[in-house]
Amino acid sequence: MKTYILDTVNRLKRYSRSLDVKTDFCNKTWWAFNDAGEKTIYILQEDGSLYVTGNGRGIRGSWDYIHANKTIIFSYNDVVLMFHPEFMDENLLCLNLDGTNEYAFFIEEKNRDSFTPKTFRQLVLYFEEKERHELKIAEEKRQKEELEQQRRKACDIESEKRRQYERDQEAKEEYVNYLRAKDNEKRKEAEALKGRICISGCITFILAVVLSCSIGFISMLILYNYILPYMRSTGLIWVIIVAIMTVGIPSASVFFAIFYIVGMIDDIRLRKYKAQHPQDPLIKYL
Repeated sequence: MKTYILDTVNRLKRYSRSLDVKTDFCNKTWWAFNDAGEKTIYILQEDGSLYVTGNGRGIRGSWDYIHANKTIIFSYNDVVLMFHPEFMDENLLCLNLDGTNEYAFFIEEKNRDSFTPKTFRQLVLYFEEKERHELKIAEEKRQKEELEQQRRKACDIESEKRRQYERDQEAKEEYVNYLRAKDNEKRKEAEALKGRICISGCITFILAVVLSCSIGFISMLILYNYILPYMRSTGLIWVIIVAIMTVGIPSASVFFAIFYIVGMIDDIRLRKYKAQHPQDPLIKYL
């Protein structure tokens, strides 16, 4: 069995598929790679038998797999060889000679014709190409994962923006409802204040009517009892003029004076309230 020193194998170990000894090694014909063109066949049986042949002649030995340290042991011609399975793909099996950086390479016989490397240099190029291919696949996978992470991050950002927008809309709606409630409250207060002013005006109107009527009634009594007897010969026009001056003008003057004074008082109260509460929303309803 010929071994070779090849550093590339160490870098390819992480790309090797998982190995199942009984499935991958047993009951198969393995062609040991060598660049001299010699044909050496290894056959591993499930019962631990090992056959090593070349050009129709060979020897029988044994093999065993130690699970503890993942080691394959070949025994034949009073020689014991210990290997560690390092790498396996669809074409090639690579075993590392224990304690060294030397490797033995095996090709399953059914793949021998399709496996193009025939020399050690070609084998090196095969592993270099394999490494570039695996690195390319790993890089594409990394880029794909990175793009997927970016896509997820973008989706998360968009989702967060949408949730923030919904929260802002809810807060805005709550604030609008709050303003509407406050506006309705101030409107009701303004209406209550206007109602009080209206009641005050009604009372003022009734008071003005009563006072003006009283004054008018008193004036009429005076006019009827003391003035008219002396003016019967003056004519109707003068009687009307005197009646207006003695009854109508005083009554109307009292009526409008009361309204003017009460209006001034209400206006002073409103101005004072606006001056003391310049920021109160109630002002715009007054």
